[in-house]
Amino acid sequence: MQNLSRLLAVLVIALAMQSCQKDPVMVDPMTRVFNIKMSPNALEYVNIPVGKYFVYKVPGYTALDSVVVTNNELAMVNFPRDNSNNFPEHNVQRLRLTMTQYIQTSGGMITTEWLKGVAMPEIFNPYDSTTTADVRLRFSGTQQVIFYGAQNISGSLTMVVEGVTYTGVSKAESDNGLPISNAGYEKNTFYWAKGVGIIKRVVVNWNGATTEMNLLRHN
Repeated sequence: MQNLSRLLAVLVIALAMQSCQKDPVMVDPMTRVFNIKMSPNALEYVNIPVGKYFVYKVPGYTALDSVVVTNNELAMVNFPRDNSNNFPEHNVQRLRLTMTQYIQTSGGMITTEWLKGVAMPEIFNPYDSTTTADVRLRFSGTQQVIFYGAQNISGSLTMVVEGVTYTGVSKAESDNGLPISNAGYEKNTFYWAKGVGIIKRVVVNWNGATTEMNLLRHN
């Protein structure tokens, strides 16, 4: 009888607590600010600091290609609220990366743009804040993805490049959409190592002409 009384008392208290709980307050998403950052794990492949240099060897050539990171902008970009399109305010992380090639000629040193890319997460609905958005680095002004990485997915390749073994290598390849018989055709294949950058690049041009660049050293 005593146990039954205790059980009834517990039930009464539980019901009383449940009746006191308030319904969750629904927050209008249009009044919120959403913050979207890219995966720090994936960024380790492509967030290369300004001043870092790479020396690439092209098989069959004695000259070496020297490439330097000349611009790196990792910043939050604000997209203000747009009531007419039911779009709440967003702050979205963006990476801009430029790598410049330095070529020594008889007339002196000349430079050319070796890579210019941008990465920014796409904004999907329903809206949500995150710090682990996928990283898609594209050639600027195009949809050509030259690196893709996710928070919990590392590169799966192991490669030996100029005598150095790299693990966790990520591969990305894309072309400009033209047929290979077109004089403007270009296909790029990039191999990225975490904490290093591009360890190998293969460019295929018109009618299959191929240039391979292998990382020899870097700082």
